[in-house]
Amino acid sequence: MMKLKTLLTATLLLASPTVFCSAQENQDSPNPFDSRFQALREFVMNDIATGKVPSVSIAVAHNGEVVWAEAFGWADKENEVRATPKTMYRLASISKPITATAVMRLVDAGLVDLDAPIEEYLGGITLHYYAGTPEEVTVRRVLQHRAGLPAHDQTLYIDEEPERRPFAETVRRYGNVMFQPGWSFNYANVGYMLLARVVEEVTGIAFPRYVRDSVFTPLGMEACQVNVAGDKFKVPPAESYYGINGQAVPSSTSAYPGPDDVYCSAPDFLRFAMLHLKDSLPDQKRILSDAAIDEMQRQDPPSNTRYGLGWGFDVDQLGLRSMHHGGQTIGVSNFMVFVPSEDVAVVILANTDYAASRLLHIQGAVRAALIPEYAGINPWASAAEDPLHAETDTLAVPAGDAASTQPFPEAMLGTWEGKIVAYDRQIDVTLVLSNDEGAKIELSGQGEHAVNFTVISSVFLLGALPGSIPTSDIERYHNWIRLAVRYTGDALSGQATAVGWRKDRQTHTEQSAWIELERRRSMR
Repeated sequence: MMKLKTLLTATLLLASPTVFCSAQENQDSPNPFDSRFQALREFVMNDIATGKVPSVSIAVAHNGEVVWAEAFGWADKENEVRATPKTMYRLASISKPITATAVMRLVDAGLVDLDAPIEEYLGGITLHYYAGTPEEVTVRRVLQHRAGLPAHDQTLYIDEEPERRPFAETVRRYGNVMFQPGWSFNYANVGYMLLARVVEEVTGIAFPRYVRDSVFTPLGMEACQVNVAGDKFKVPPAESYYGINGQAVPSSTSAYPGPDDVYCSAPDFLRFAMLHLKDSLPDQKRILSDAAIDEMQRQDPPSNTRYGLGWGFDVDQLGLRSMHHGGQTIGVSNFMVFVPSEDVAVVILANTDYAASRLLHIQGAVRAALIPEYAGINPWASAAEDPLHAETDTLAVPAGDAASTQPFPEAMLGTWEGKIVAYDRQIDVTLVLSNDEGAKIELSGQGEHAVNFTVISSVFLLGALPGSIPTSDIERYHNWIRLAVRYTGDALSGQATAVGWRKDRQTHTEQSAWIELERRRSMR
């Protein structure tokens, strides 16, 4: 750990007068700035000046007051539009706490029961249960990513798919319960699509309108909106740019609002964070009860240290508990964190694939400046890993990860046969597990491949292999397969995820199918 150093000299500032722009230069009235952030301010301006990011917008609250709100760089490079604190950015997955808050408004009103099956509120739409029962897939578990739903990440480009497919079709393809509900955390975008649908079915109001009228407006979040294909923005948002070449990312959307598709300015999203700190600004209305706010931040069950109702959990080196959420999609990198015991909230929005270590550094420097226990030292100053996405990494296994040295449990050894079941095809599978020869898998029509298992336990296997689940949704992507299966005696079952990369759009995708294998021959 080291103190945050000043990275920008006066000479560089003078040489690059248009690279950054302060809040004061872009607002009719000055925005707050605390001199304790000066070194951090220079750190961000250096990242702008050296091309690490086109623009960054930061907003900070402490003890119920906004103490910093400033934007740096270009919202639109081609048209030389500077970012201001009013600039809206795509929030990506930081949209999820907004969806969770909308649901909790209905819980407060007695219209939704957290422990009732989510299907009670879906207007006749049903999930497919490879594991568990409808009664076990509750609203609470869906909010917590503990309902057994699969990994799913699909970007839809407006120029290729100008209209979203019907929601019922998205559920038919990917609304599959693949693990026993309550068994484990498994980050599931599909779950938050279902929660948006709950809001619509219960209220009879389209999700974007309900969030506008029941969340954004009473909180004074004027520069925020849920945007779906074809909607007009109140004001043009920041353009998103590829990190690899700096080019603009074509407009895109998700399959259904709920996990994504909110656009917001950093100061207005800070207003949302302050709600969850139980700090109301004079012009805000309280939209949630204290009990609802507490429930969203509660560890339930007590062993759940990962994710509450819309919030990731963390305990830092000092033992301070925080709530956070990252938001990253192509051309977007965001982070929001608040520390209830210290009454601190930080929002950071960027319009490119900004390094997670930089976002961690920024939020850490803010915390170090405001929380006396840090003694001015930023524990994240040299962050080398990416805990920002801890909420998404349970089943994330890069193909190049080293294989586990752990031997397969004796009970798993042998030959397993079955199928991968996707929405438009089935693939015959034979898997052989041997501690002498490793793991080999044969997919019908694709030959035999070695499987690189990186997690091996007595009840669970996680690994990756060359191969494809060639559905119509994955056809534009070069893809490989990630296996995540539970062992239950005579079966290995769970999700087989097509993990794809599309070079022309620099876009990642994850699309999961069911896999179930039964033992054929043992090898002892």
